[in-house]
Amino acid sequence: MGLDDLLEHRRDALLWRYALELDYDGVDDLVRDNAGGQCRVLWGEPAVGEEYAAILGDDGRYHMLADGTPWCAERRRRHDPAGAIRHEQWCHWWTDGTRYRAQAPADAWSTEGLRYGDSDTCTLEWLVTLTDVVTDPVLVPTRQRCVHHTTRTSWPGYQGPDTPEGRQRARLVAALGRLCHACRARPAASIDHDHLTGLVRGLLCGYCNTHVDGCPHGSGCAWADYLNNPPAAHLRLRYTKPERVGRSDRAAEKIEYLGFDPLYRGPATQRRRFPARELPAPASTPGIDLSAVDETPLF
Repeated sequence: MGLDDLLEHRRDALLWRYALELDYDGVDDLVRDNAGGQCRVLWGEPAVGEEYAAILGDDGRYHMLADGTPWCAERRRRHDPAGAIRHEQWCHWWTDGTRYRAQAPADAWSTEGLRYGDSDTCTLEWLVTLTDVVTDPVLVPTRQRCVHHTTRTSWPGYQGPDTPEGRQRARLVAALGRLCHACRARPAASIDHDHLTGLVRGLLCGYCNTHVDGCPHGSGCAWADYLNNPPAAHLRLRYTKPERVGRSDRAAEKIEYLGFDPLYRGPATQRRRFPARELPAPASTPGIDLSAVDETPLF
């Protein structure tokens, strides 16, 4: 099986993905070399059958529990108070003496390493005691979730009715289930969409959402089957943030290299981010009689 044997939308997606690395023949060779294989879709132990709950801690954030065990808990130490959950997080930072950032800016790096500024890492530890306040994890906004790294990889996506993304996730879960629509083993979190059309394909876990577009297999692979027949295709949903579809520095490099923009869908419509306000009338200026102003056209 070669590139020409793939469905058209999959062929276009692979050519777009590898536009800066491979030409048409190179992508064709990639597909042929991987024919009959499978992607490593599952990592770790599958989470099917686990019961999830979000419990408020005394730190003011919610913590995810799966089958009664907090995902964010580190190994207890001898002198830790009973009932306290130990957290540990590795952090990195950069500064030039004036600015402080988690990541160094792009111009601070060169092929030989850091050009200017100082960068370092540290490990933070803290204890959290859980309260008796329990809620559904999908209704906890991101800003209220535990800051442990498991929040980014293991929590289901927010499904509250107050945001477009939350409403779209809730609709996808209602139609297709709460587990990842590709691997069917992890909580669904990210709205997955086709960058060339903007149409939503399904709701994926963090791992599948990051790797699915690189699948070179024609069939016989969970990701290939997902891409060949996206579960959410019949819903005809558009990605909730169209201005972000494929709009990145890397996408710009691909467009410049190709000489055309395959993501172009006509002139962008201008949308107000905030409702228009009615401004008050300007204050009158003392000493000027506006009624005496001659409004005769000059031309």
